[in-house]
Amino acid sequence: MEKEQIEAKVKEIIAEKADCESSDVKEQTNVEELGLDSLDRVELVMEIEKEFNICVPDDEAENAVTTKDFVGLVEKHRSNR
Repeated sequence: MEKEQIEAKVKEIIAEKADCESSDVKEQTNVEELGLDSLDRVELVMEIEKEFNICVPDDEAENAVTTKDFVGLVEKHRSNR
């Protein structure tokens, strides 16, 4: 899967969780700006893990706040498989 495809899917997942359009989710968008709190971020990571069949350590998941961060987690943990 190409980086663009990963980014598009992550944006789609974030948009669905935030109940907004995926076009509203940019690379530097902080998910808190979209109204997502810490519990929503945990659920977001769980959804991303499920979608991409990866496992993200809690300490890394806690630091992810932007779309770019979440895409980076996917890329890192897909390459570790």
